[in-house]
Amino acid sequence: EAFADINKAINLLPNNFSIKNSRAIVLFEANKDKNYSEAEPYLKEAMDILSNCYHYDKRKEYHLDKYQEFAIFLKTKYGNGSYISSAYEWAQELYKNENTRNNRVIQWLNNLKKYNA
Repeated sequence: EAFADINKAINLLPNNFSIKNSRAIVLFEANKDKNYSEAEPYLKEAMDILSNCYHYDKRKEYHLDKYQEFAIFLKTKYGNGSYISSAYEWAQELYKNENTRNNRVIQWLNNLKKYNA
């Protein structure tokens, strides 16, 4: 039901990144504990949505919050580290910007640094 409601909202407001972010979160959470081969396309779709949100919305921290959390989850649970470097780069970008430099961004950098090889 959540997917149906979110998809209706996206159809009504196609440029609303908060709704797209919500769709990505629901999609990821609904599939993260399934068999990886079954869940992988949905997890990838969720990460792609969050990536687009990060790139096209001004609220970078809002979107990076879940992206980095999910990137670390994918690395630790499934050994898929393909999203870590993007999350780390984006956190570095935010840290360089004085308007977004805060403890949360520093925490993300420290967490991601552990996984970014």
